[in-house]
Amino acid sequence: KKDTPNFFNTKVINKNEKYEIEIVPKKPNFKMLSLFYSPLAPFIVPNYFGKPSIDWKNAEALRVLSESILYYYFNIKIEIPKTNLCPTIPSRLSYIQFIASLLDCKISDTFTDFMNCNKEQLLLSNKDDTIEDLADIEDIDDSNKRENLNENDEKVQNNENNDDNNKNNDNNNNVNKNINESESGENKNDKDEIYNHNDQNNSFDKIGVDIGAGATCIYGLLGSKIYNWKFFCTDIDEDSINKAKENVNKNQDLINLFSFIHNQNTENVLNNVIDSSLKYDFCVCNPPFFSEKNQAHQNKRRNTEAKITELVCKGGDVEFISKIISDSLILRDTIHWYTSLVPKKSSIPILIDKLKENDIFNIRLGSYCKGRITRWILCWTFDDTDQSLQELNPCN
Repeated sequence: KKDTPNFFNTKVINKNEKYEIEIVPKKPNFKMLSLFYSPLAPFIVPNYFGKPSIDWKNAEALRVLSESILYYYFNIKIEIPKTNLCPTIPSRLSYIQFIASLLDCKISDTFTDFMNCNKEQLLLSNKDDTIEDLADIEDIDDSNKRENLNENDEKVQNNENNDDNNKNNDNNNNVNKNINESESGENKNDKDEIYNHNDQNNSFDKIGVDIGAGATCIYGLLGSKIYNWKFFCTDIDEDSINKAKENVNKNQDLINLFSFIHNQNTENVLNNVIDSSLKYDFCVCNPPFFSEKNQAHQNKRRNTEAKITELVCKGGDVEFISKIISDSLILRDTIHWYTSLVPKKSSIPILIDKLKENDIFNIRLGSYCKGRITRWILCWTFDDTDQSLQELNPCN
């Protein structure tokens, strides 16, 4: 009998390592992911070379793929609504790792232990399969694989649902309370939900604001899971806020690291939205990219399903990020590092000129490339003594 394939990321993470760790491989094993996350199995199809893949134009397949990656590589449970933007996990991870380098943060001991643990035993704890049973998975044809998975994964899904129900029963009252507060807070920004930074009963490393967190609050989930950061998640869409609360409550270990703010003032993104009496280490933002609705679906290689507020705003990404700049001039040191994703290279000089016009010169610019897509991360601070990340393209 041949040796068991190396399905799992067996690289031991040194607890002194801080960032730039390839947690998600460039070419995930789709068969393996479907074994551990059964909803992915029906979407696996052979690609041009006959290898297991998915239809990248199928919005449902992309949604389930992101859920499976979060579950297997991060032990994060999430349900991505069909009506909301589906995040691509590797690109979101790159942004979070960049912030970690900006703040000089190390990976939390809890996530390090998860990465170094026996993941097959953890994720298959409710399953009858043994490692020997999985040894020949690469040789299983698609039809037999799906038949076998349907029998066993139905048990796994039932067990997972039962576990989730049992774990969430104790928190149903809290979830309902939060949602009711959000529904009743029509004349305020839900500031009564804001967490007290000085509460010694909760432990976290850094405090961040996610502007426009959406239904998945993906930056918050990744940052809290990997680096033990505390997040204040804002959004103008109340339904997205409520769904984000539900997703966080699926992950019991992260609940105390989140607070949610329904922003009912569309003119501001930070000022009069967050509690300015508190101090924050950073903010992150994935702004609406487009200024017109017809621009949002021009990528023919991918079917993008999302709410219009997630894709389009007046003036596009430049106008939205300009609002962050304007609010930062009021809040100043309330947030140490203001950051935002910039989708278009042509937007960068416009935004940098706007910063310099307002006497902001401590600026950093990072970038990452995922496949055919390049994104930039614009950062600025009012602390002239902070010389972190000088080597990453300082915009002098």
